[in-house]
Amino acid sequence: MPTGIYKRKYDFVTKEFLIREYVKNRKSRSQIGRELGCSKHVIRNKLVKFNILMRTLSEALKGIKKKPFTKAHRENIAKAFRGRKRKPFTEVTRRKMSQRMTEILKEFPRTGKKAGNYIDNRTKTKHYCIETNCNNKISLSNWYTGSKRCNSCSHRLAGLRCWKDPIYREKQIKASFKGLDVKPNKSEKQLNRLLQESLPKEYKFVGDGQIFINGFVPDFININGQKKLIEFFGSFWHSKKWIGRTKKQEEQRRIKHFAKYGYQTLIVWEHELNDLDKIREKVLIFNKREVSCG
Repeated sequence: MPTGIYKRKYDFVTKEFLIREYVKNRKSRSQIGRELGCSKHVIRNKLVKFNILMRTLSEALKGIKKKPFTKAHRENIAKAFRGRKRKPFTEVTRRKMSQRMTEILKEFPRTGKKAGNYIDNRTKTKHYCIETNCNNKISLSNWYTGSKRCNSCSHRLAGLRCWKDPIYREKQIKASFKGLDVKPNKSEKQLNRLLQESLPKEYKFVGDGQIFINGFVPDFININGQKKLIEFFGSFWHSKKWIGRTKKQEEQRRIKHFAKYGYQTLIVWEHELNDLDKIREKVLIFNKREVSCG
């Protein structure tokens, strides 16, 4: 429908009429539309045009007690919508809808000086999250008085700040280990058997979260007075493809971290389990014992 016809047809809907019916008499847009023989969207556009503040849903429902649906009513609704499929709009209908929406937005724009919510030049500016690679829109109040970040970025940064606290980090890791009910896998059991055979009552498996050293959980710890740890690295979980670090970088990361607290660390890789004699020799040398013959 052309804009000129729209104007002539509903030209009698004045600002004074809407203030009397919508604001003072507290009639809804649908009620006013039924009385005038038009849709509620026409009334909505007129309210925007005359800068009349629309009620929120909570304000509109204030003091209204809605009767609950009866069981028979619910069954009728379910029966009516069961297996119902809406026919898709045709290309002609879509074109008409798009054209009509363009005409309405030209007459009642959502931004700029003609917008219903235009106050002190604020609707012209759109504000975005200041984090890199984040194009989420943020509110005006957030931009001027808040963190200038969207909710997702704010929560992510808050989590990172908390994670820097060693007490918080240890608490979270303990809770995750407790919830996951971590147990040694097949390879860790194999290495544990080798340790108990070669060095009985020297090392204990603590990779299930029994011991935390500033956020890191070692796999095996010496229980015979020596500050020594044995870390078992899976070929997949500690690969460059998964963690983005080379084998040497990953080894040095753990060794340097535990060295800060006076621990010596031995790294054993999963692929080394193919040669158990070599691992036994490696562990005995690390524990400062001679290789037993036989």
